[in-house]
Amino acid sequence: MTDKKTVVDQLQQMNDKFRFLSKAEVIDNSHIINIDKKTIFLKPDEYIDGIYILYSGKVKISMLQPNGKSLLLRFSNPPGVLGDIEALHPFKVRTYVETVYESTLLHVPKIVINAYLKEDIDFLHFIIEQLSYKLYSISVASGMNQNNTAKARLASYILSVSDERPYFSDKIEGKSNELETEYLIEIAELIGTSYRHLSRILREWQKDEIIRKEGRHISIINRQMLMELSEGNLYE
Repeated sequence: MTDKKTVVDQLQQMNDKFRFLSKAEVIDNSHIINIDKKTIFLKPDEYIDGIYILYSGKVKISMLQPNGKSLLLRFSNPPGVLGDIEALHPFKVRTYVETVYESTLLHVPKIVINAYLKEDIDFLHFIIEQLSYKLYSISVASGMNQNNTAKARLASYILSVSDERPYFSDKIEGKSNELETEYLIEIAELIGTSYRHLSRILREWQKDEIIRKEGRHISIINRQMLMELSEGNLYE
């Protein structure tokens, strides 16, 4: 098992804004959490106890629409942060957070934030940066879901799930160009199209040798073409 000091050191290598993690009180009172793949970690109307920093793995963030269907907002890769919106206020969670792969997170509880970090300038700068990014990514996702074609959204989804990363997530299962699909009905719902249309797109892409689909596995054959089909947008 990876120790906390190693996790903190490597997170700081990923992003120097994690300087606030160096405080002994923060390290001593934080926790390493391991979560199995395809596990719903957070749900709407729950309170979140502090912030969670993704050290390895990948998580999917979605929301439930008034019509009862899920809508994909974004994926988060290391060193992504969960709970920054709720860190300094007693807001309830508004989204579903589900692990895509087995994931490891560093948990900094609210009691630690309130005792040692809420007046820390490095921590406050970090929160401001995170909130700015979240606002931007939600705006991008909203534009994608409203304006992009189903092909562009599907290409973005596949790339976002399987995209190579410069950090630890690109080592997961050693398959940066492959992914195991969920039920296609769920993917269709997440990107706002029908199961029939999604299946038709996948068949077309197989014929054009952009992807290969075998059972529940999709392999990317032509990543550059998928990037062009995604119109440069990812759910991140």
